[in-house]
Amino acid sequence: MNSNSDKWRYLVLGGLGLLFVGSIIWSIVFETLLPLWREGDRVGLTNNLIGIPIILAGTAVIVYGGFRFLRDMFAVSQNERLQANAALLQDKTADPAAVHQARWENFKLLLLAWQAGFLWIIGGFLLIAVGGFLINL
Repeated sequence: MNSNSDKWRYLVLGGLGLLFVGSIIWSIVFETLLPLWREGDRVGLTNNLIGIPIILAGTAVIVYGGFRFLRDMFAVSQNERLQANAALLQDKTADPAAVHQARWENFKLLLLAWQAGFLWIIGGFLLIAVGGFLINL
């Protein structure tokens, strides 16, 4: 890989990310906050000034939860016990009781791997719900 090529990719992706975030901020300011300010709706403005950052924080928490979910999934895929169980599941001549045990062990390993990511994602949805409630008061 060419170092200049990598730099351009990061610049383009960073620029697209800034454009995306900038368009969201533009929308929040010019389509939500300024109309409330012009109308003199101080309660609505205050609720939005509190609720919007909570919603944005909830969105960031969901993204982080997704990252954790994927990271933990990749980590558990390297687990020797999970790989041994997967090999056993591929064996058509394996004992049905051993296959059942292997499936159960893999299921428990996957649940443990998913747990942290799902908790973060659920927390993010709760933050979004609280922010949405505040905005709609």
